[in-house]
Amino acid sequence: NITPGYAENGFLNLLFHHKFETNHKFYVNYTKTGPKFGIAEFTMKEDFTVDPTTFKELGTFPQYAFRDGAFPVGTANSTNHVGSMMAFGPDGCLYVVDFCRKWVEHPDFVPADLRAGVDWRTGESLGRIWRIRAKAGGAGAPPKLAGASSHQLARALESPNGWTRDQAHRLLLEQKDPAARKALQRLARQNENPQATVHALHLLRACGWLSPPLLARALGHDHPQVRRNALLLSETCLGDSTGLATAVAQCAGDPDAQVRFQAVLAAVSLAKGTRREMMAAASAQPCDEWLQAALLCAAGDDAPAMLGALLDAPDSTGASVLCRSEEHTSELQ
Repeated sequence: NITPGYAENGFLNLLFHHKFETNHKFYVNYTKTGPKFGIAEFTMKEDFTVDPTTFKELGTFPQYAFRDGAFPVGTANSTNHVGSMMAFGPDGCLYVVDFCRKWVEHPDFVPADLRAGVDWRTGESLGRIWRIRAKAGGAGAPPKLAGASSHQLARALESPNGWTRDQAHRLLLEQKDPAARKALQRLARQNENPQATVHALHLLRACGWLSPPLLARALGHDHPQVRRNALLLSETCLGDSTGLATAVAQCAGDPDAQVRFQAVLAAVSLAKGTRREMMAAASAQPCDEWLQAALLCAAGDDAPAMLGALLDAPDSTGASVLCRSEEHTSELQ
C-alpha cells in the first residue's frame, strides 16, 4: 500500500523491543498512501517466524516531506531523500525521526575530490522527531547520568533500556576511572544479565583491565552472545595464556552456530596443532556455508594438513568442506 510515483516507499526500518528476549515484540516503520508513514507492532513466534495475526498498528503520521503539499513532484525539494529511524529513548518512549534531506551519505564514504563541492547540510531543517508514549503508564523519568559515580555508571549497564546502557558505556570509556575496575569485573563474572556482561568485557578490554582468566570464564557463560564476544576479544591475547587457548579450542564444539563460527575465526591465532584439532572438531558439527568459509579462511598455510584431518573425520562433513574449497579453487583459477 504505497504511494505511486515516489521511489522511496515501503519498508523504512525495524526496531526490536528492549525486552524482546521475553516478549518477542518488534516494530516496523513503513510508508502508506497519503503520503503517510505507519508504525506497527508484531510478535515473533518461538521458531523465529512472524505471526501476521499479531499485526497491531500503533498509528499513522503525515510524512514531513509532503506536509501541506510543500514538495510537489517536479520541484527542487522533491529530489530530497525521505528517511526515518526509530529508537527507544531514556524515558521508555518510542522516538521516530522523520526527515527529508538532500544528502544522506556520510562525507567519509564519498571520494575526496567530490566532498568539497557538496553542501552536506542541505535540508538540515527539514524534519521532526515524534515522541510516542503508551497511554497507560506514560513516560518514565530519564536517568541522571551526568555527574554519576563510576559505580553508578557500572550499575546503569544492567538497565533494560538501550539508551541508558550506551550512555553509561560511553561515559565509563571516556573517564577510564580505575574505581570502576572492580565493578566491571563483577559484571563480567555474573550470569544473570548477559547484556551487562558484554558491555563490561568490552570496557575492561578498552581500559586495559581484561585478563585471560576472566575471558576464559566468559567463554563458559550460559548466553551464546557472551561467549561469542569473549571469543572476539580473545583473538589478540591467545599467545599469552595456555588456559585461554584451551578454552577457545573447546568452543569449536559449542551448540550455538555463531559461537562456532567465531571460534574458528579465532583459531588463526592458535598453534597449528591446536588449530588443526579445533577445526576438525568444528567441521564435525552442523556446517553451513558461513562456517565452511571460516574454516577455509582460518586454514591459512596449514590447509593441506587440515584437509587431511577433515578427510579422516568419521562423518561426511569434512567432505562437504572439501567440496566447498574445490569450488573456491575453481573460482580463483
